[in-house]
Amino acid sequence: MPQLPNYSEFAGRHWETGSVRNALAYQGFTAPHTNQPYSEALLMGVSGGAVFGYFFFHYEGYDPHVALLTRNTF
Repeated sequence: MPQLPNYSEFAGRHWETGSVRNALAYQGFTAPHTNQPYSEALLMGVSGGAVFGYFFFHYEGYDPHVALLTRNTF
């Protein structure tokens, strides 16, 4: 597996926002209003934020199925 030189960003509160934040920070991207790496909170917000949704499926001959979604995946 290739290694990135001088990569030391392994922190993160969530695997999705943490990995995006770390990749952007490694490449030198900073928030213009703070000149700091983008925060995970900001990245969560611009990606659609925390949401909740559900889908209910009922097919003939099968038990009803409910899908609960806790991220903006729909």
